[in-house]
Amino acid sequence: MTIKELFRSDPTRQLEEVQKVNARERAETDVAEFHETESAKRVLTELGEVIQTHPGEAARFLYLHATFGSGKTHLLKLIGLVADSESEFAHLGDELAQQWPGFDNLARSIDDSHVERLKPVFLNLLDRDASKEPPLPFLIFEAIGRELGYPTDPNWLLEWAWTVDMEYDGVWDALIDAEHDGQTFEDVLEERASLRRWLYEALPSLTETAGTELDSKAGVKASIERAEDDVDPESFDPTELVQRVETVTDALNEDGPRTELLLGLDEVALFVGDSRHRYREFEETMEALQHGPNPFVDNPGITYNYRVRFEDGTGEVIREEILPVFVDAAHNDPQERLGQRVVDGDSIKGSPDEESIRVLLENEGEMRSSADRYISQRVESRRDELQKRRREETRQELEDLEVYAESERERIETFIVDYERKAETGTDMDIAIRRQRNRLSKLEDRIEQRRQELQRKSQVISLAPEIENRCLTLSI
Repeated sequence: MTIKELFRSDPTRQLEEVQKVNARERAETDVAEFHETESAKRVLTELGEVIQTHPGEAARFLYLHATFGSGKTHLLKLIGLVADSESEFAHLGDELAQQWPGFDNLARSIDDSHVERLKPVFLNLLDRDASKEPPLPFLIFEAIGRELGYPTDPNWLLEWAWTVDMEYDGVWDALIDAEHDGQTFEDVLEERASLRRWLYEALPSLTETAGTELDSKAGVKASIERAEDDVDPESFDPTELVQRVETVTDALNEDGPRTELLLGLDEVALFVGDSRHRYREFEETMEALQHGPNPFVDNPGITYNYRVRFEDGTGEVIREEILPVFVDAAHNDPQERLGQRVVDGDSIKGSPDEESIRVLLENEGEMRSSADRYISQRVESRRDELQKRRREETRQELEDLEVYAESERERIETFIVDYERKAETGTDMDIAIRRQRNRLSKLEDRIEQRRQELQRKSQVISLAPEIENRCLTLSI
């Protein structure tokens, strides 16, 4: 018997060095080479339970951890095949459910859930340099855009295409099929240099843009400028991501089956690494996604508005903001995202449940303590971010200061050397030399004072958070 006869597949065949979760070129091979272990079955069953959880019942989140090379990416790829019943690979998902109990449990859970379809959006974070990448919420936004077929480079184009497709019926589809001046959208996207000019001319020529802002060059230009203003990768936060998720979920549900996004982050632990900032970013993003697209308020609670301020070493306020935190009475769970929605929402008149009010007031001590602890962590995180930014700004200002000081020193010393040379010839230059040396001394004093001031300004001091007001928050 040969080695090849011992194995179902040739063990010497070419294999992927590292699998990528969003690569589907080898989907059939991925299905054929999968073997369901007990741990994989358990993960699939737990995921099914998460999917069956109705929004508002509990946070819908599953974190899978295992050693490198254990098959996490392979499993996540196959989950995508089972989840999306309308994709071109849906038949492979059916094969998995027929062959393996874990995938059968997952498929049944999806069928029995409140959704009819899950749209997988998987983001591969392997080999990404976290120190150079934009915030995680923006990376997820890009992944959603790619899955929906939008261009993601340059950044404004993703936001612009997204907005056009969501707000103007039929315009995006017409644009990507259009040909203007001998070029298609795909052609100018590759060239990039003529992209804006082509959009200025092509969009107004489409019948679908008639009567809209996009039927003129000025209107198209204004829409692009708004997209540039609305999305800044470096400041794109979880709140903005949740807004995009809600928008696309509403759009997917307009005419088709009840659909939700299934977001998957592959190798997130490697991406976060030992970065405290990235860990907090991941935590905030997951918290926002869990509490964002879900219903507003399910359990009574109290929303606290904290005023948070930071000063530098000179006493100047460098940042001041209001952070709302909602704490539910049932679990004492502080939620900043939900607190913001309470603040942004409209109140209504009604007859409150006296029992709910009594429970809130009786348990406020514990709820306040929970909110205080949460805000303390947020303040610490904010301070670390500000401190990092301030140190970088100070480093650059100190470098600029040294460049300026060296230039001034050279200029003054040139005068002194010149005056001393003239003095050697018998010219009385004592006063001139003394004045220049005095200027040099004053320059060094000014530079040192500025250096100390910059060092003080680089310090970030967090003041004690103060509660501005509170709101008893009840569900309706």
